[in-house]
Amino acid sequence: MTGKEDAVDARQDKLEAKQKRQVSLAYIFTINAISLLLLTLMGIAYTTWVNYKNNQQWCELIVFYDDVYQANPPKPESPTYEIQKKNANLMHKQRINLGCKSKIK
Repeated sequence: MTGKEDAVDARQDKLEAKQKRQVSLAYIFTINAISLLLLTLMGIAYTTWVNYKNNQQWCELIVFYDDVYQANPPKPESPTYEIQKKNANLMHKQRINLGCKSKIK
């Protein structure tokens, strides 16, 4: 081989190595983007699930108190009548706002 052929071979080897690096970088960026997307989606799903379970627990409590107040309304002769009445109204309003439903018995 002559010096020119060696130089051409060296340039071709460098070009092939550069192309391989570019392909490798493309794969790395693609895998990172997919991983980031999946991580974001899993975070959203987890947060949604936690909020759903938390709302269910609050609804159970609100439904319980609202049902008790509806079954046994505050009596006007009670010294805390105004507070009980206000509390009963707030519980019922919160139940409606959260969309809480009674459990089927």
